[in-house]
Amino acid sequence: MTVDLVLVAGGAAAGAFGSLLGLGGGVLIVPLLTLGFGLPLREAVGVSLVSVIVTSSAAAGVYLERHVANLRLGLSVFLTGDVKSAQMLLAEKEKFRDLERTYASQHLDRLAGQTVQSIETSSLHLDIISDMRRINSFFCSTAYPILEQAGQLRKSRLKFS
Repeated sequence: MTVDLVLVAGGAAAGAFGSLLGLGGGVLIVPLLTLGFGLPLREAVGVSLVSVIVTSSAAAGVYLERHVANLRLGLSVFLTGDVKSAQMLLAEKEKFRDLERTYASQHLDRLAGQTVQSIETSSLHLDIISDMRRINSFFCSTAYPILEQAGQLRKSRLKFS
């Protein structure tokens, strides 16, 4: 029971300290598990990777919610041809692109910190972010013909009113 409490407290402290300093929690959790609790290094890294998956899932959930909202809005634009909704859809596409840049930048910052988890999952992480943006672009492509017909597009971008 006391070991469980110490593990929970250590994990919470590692998460708080890591977020304050911009470090990955694994930098603190792996030494805590190996030196403090005698866990073999391979198992400590495995536990740290599982914690990364759990915390990454929260960010992925936000990303996925946006994806679903854009899919619904894209279907609505496709079915109704509403110009205002098409403008909203392209604005969401811009936000999604900004979110992709933020996630990629945060990932590269973690790589610069040389955390084992970020290095091992780097290409997978960046590929998923890129693929999600590409899928979102397909949803948003329904807006272009509607806006073009309404005269709301320049040759390369949305006209701002």
